[in-house]
Amino acid sequence: MKMFSALKAEKNLTRLFEERDCRTAAATKALSNLTGLGQAAVPVIVRSLSTTDKKQTIALVNVLADLVDERSFPLFVEGLKRHAVGMIRQGFPAMHDQLIVQVDVDGMCRQ
Repeated sequence: MKMFSALKAEKNLTRLFEERDCRTAAATKALSNLTGLGQAAVPVIVRSLSTTDKKQTIALVNVLADLVDERSFPLFVEGLKRHAVGMIRQGFPAMHDQLIVQVDVDGMCRQ
């Protein structure tokens, strides 16, 4: 079941990324479908954040905010532990060599 949900999440992200505006009917439906998938969509969305533009990032962060709860929070932590360095590389390429981020066992970032 998890695999099918992940595939559905990927499909909806692709639909979202094909739209120029996150407010179109197709984009809104894709975002709604992602929210409907629940916590199964969290790892897929977190992984995609390093490749989104500003408007897509805001829309996806809103979806993630709707999905966070006690059961899904560990998925957020795991996703950030795995993908935080890649997001920093993409977001701050000039600072990457100067910025050292360590993620400890509890998922807390520190410099």
